[in-house]
Amino acid sequence: MSATQEVFQLIEQDLAIIKCLTNGLLNSRALAKFLINKYNLLYTEEAVVSAIRRYETDFEKDNKLGDSFEGGMLFSKSDVVCLTTNISNQAKIGSILQDEELNKNLRLSRTKKYTKFVVYEKELEKLKEHFLVDQIVLVQNELIELRLLLKSPNHDTIGLLSKITAQIALYNIPIQEMIITLPEFLIYVKEKDGLKAQEALMDLLNNKS
Repeated sequence: MSATQEVFQLIEQDLAIIKCLTNGLLNSRALAKFLINKYNLLYTEEAVVSAIRRYETDFEKDNKLGDSFEGGMLFSKSDVVCLTTNISNQAKIGSILQDEELNKNLRLSRTKKYTKFVVYEKELEKLKEHFLVDQIVLVQNELIELRLLLKSPNHDTIGLLSKITAQIALYNIPIQEMIITLPEFLIYVKEKDGLKAQEALMDLLNNKS
């Protein structure tokens, strides 16, 4: 691994450093000395400084993240629950989608092994009627849905998802679930973390992060 690769890796695993770098709050040489001392790096100070400057340049060139969030909107919905099941049967999923009572507010995310359903808390028992007990893997209660809607899909923007998750992590909030259909991000956190999570995302939209 080269000096540049290792320095990039160390920066990427430290959200505080990323935040300070992207806002111009860190001196490259001071950061180089910090990394060398903390991780016992064997590279020269000049090599580490060069790698840090390369990171800053590449990040600025390849990521127009501020523009990506400009004009975005944030909506919230409380009293939601996420039900994780081990089913992948299309007929079963189809029968749930045909349930008019559930389909009004249902969110669905499906992988090869699991299918997740997000509904209002009051609809949970109705949803459970569609499954056997051993088909239910996990029930996550007391969630809030934060719906982040961007103005454009931004499919080619590097680091879009990592910027969102890093922003929430900086507020020390664990993300419970996510559903992504660009340009829309559905982010689920515990209700107790809801206000802080909204603040974090509003700072992102207002370019305060």
